[in-house]
Amino acid sequence: MKRILVMSVCLAAACGGGSADSGGNLCQRYEDLHLSDKLGKCDLRLVGLPTRSACDSGLSSCNADDRQQLSAMLDCLGRTGNCQPGEEDSWRHQVNSCFDRLDLSSGCNFD
Repeated sequence: MKRILVMSVCLAAACGGGSADSGGNLCQRYEDLHLSDKLGKCDLRLVGLPTRSACDSGLSSCNADDRQQLSAMLDCLGRTGNCQPGEEDSWRHQVNSCFDRLDLSSGCNFD
């Protein structure tokens, strides 16, 4: 089984939200994304996915720019379709590209 390594700091930080959104709104967006459901029957496994409570508690460590980037990452992940068996490499690349765009401040973490 192949893995998609999701750094906890990145996906958890997605809860940070945009400058106009409260953290709760984007933590809810994160929770509603159901990225693991998009895996379908593909031979992939997501690792490092944070909980909603980690999202809520980590928000205070991120600045407005971090939150804007994280909101854009959620938008990107939301546009990712469902994985189809045999297309795992392509789907994994789409998901990982959403994380590759992040350049978060050193204080923005969700350990």
